[in-house]
Amino acid sequence: MPATAIPESVSDSIAEINRAACLNEWGDAIAETTQLIGNSEITSDYRNALIRQRRVYANYQSNNAVIDMSDNPSCEGIEPEPEPEVASEPSTLDWERAIAGIGRTSSSPRSSSTRTASSQSVSLPLAGSSCSSFETRWEATYHYWNGTAPADLDADSDGMACEHLPEERNWGGYVAHRQVSTRGYTGEVMTVNSNFHYLRLQSISIGGVRTPTFSTRSFRSQAAAREHFECYYSNSSECPFAR
Repeated sequence: MPATAIPESVSDSIAEINRAACLNEWGDAIAETTQLIGNSEITSDYRNALIRQRRVYANYQSNNAVIDMSDNPSCEGIEPEPEPEVASEPSTLDWERAIAGIGRTSSSPRSSSTRTASSQSVSLPLAGSSCSSFETRWEATYHYWNGTAPADLDADSDGMACEHLPEERNWGGYVAHRQVSTRGYTGEVMTVNSNFHYLRLQSISIGGVRTPTFSTRSFRSQAAAREHFECYYSNSSECPFAR
């Protein structure tokens, strides 16, 4: 019986993971592994193996491990990309590119008490200080990856925060408001009663993985729910509590 061909998207990701590991670029290895974990074309056994391997990479990263891969046959011919040449003459600064680069983050979360959300140029306070601040594991993981939750919420360093929380919480209610954020996320303000509102986020990208639809903690007003969406899931430049 002929062997099943490996899908191209899977083989490409495997090659990128291998390259990152050979170069000891653990952050890239974690990001590529996370993306492959979310690939629907892999088996559940392989996904579990990838989760275990991601923990290894996370441990290497936290310890700044340097591993000699020169004797590994799969690393043969893999070299770091050359550094870009520096112009000998001073050139005019490209202000548009410089501004666009403000607030970019690495692939791994950071642990400062106030952290800059990825792809944003303002600093937001943490959305919660512990797992009890979040309603679902995907809400917690979103903030973990975006720098607005403490780094210690991922106890086993597998990229998922607060794994004891449910994946989803459905309180019911009706859609009081729907909008698409500047980051491309569709959010709905769900109203259960006059004092109980929550956000429901459609599938969004976290560390290269597409999430299922998930809900957030509750709010006492629609205005508070919409403000939370604007600050943490959209353009936070006008967020009233941004720094």
